[in-house]
Amino acid sequence: MEAVHKNIVVPEGYSIRYFGEKEIQDLNNEALAANLPLTFFLIFVTLLLLFRTYRKPVVIILMLPLIFIGVVLGLVVMGKTLDFFAILGDRGLESGLRPQGCDPRREEGIPCDSWAGQIGRAHV
Repeated sequence: MEAVHKNIVVPEGYSIRYFGEKEIQDLNNEALAANLPLTFFLIFVTLLLLFRTYRKPVVIILMLPLIFIGVVLGLVVMGKTLDFFAILGDRGLESGLRPQGCDPRREEGIPCDSWAGQIGRAHV
């Protein structure tokens, strides 16, 4: 690099700076980390509004790190990398934690399998 730098004439007031992917990635990671607490707070508030109780959102938020640990462990065991499809599968696992629609009917005293079967027959 120094040999190339010595052969380049730089006008006064200008400078040459070498950088690569790692520097750009570090800047992007810093920006993501700066907004991460706000993101988790907004997700928690959204879950509170969906469930109208504190218990289920707390359980969901506490399960997210465990899901990620399981995904990473599975990728290591299988010798795979964390690529787009692995992240897509991780999102699929997390979507299994979303409200299942069974809860409102359960509060009315109607068992899930009863009204779920009625909905299934109505759609067929």
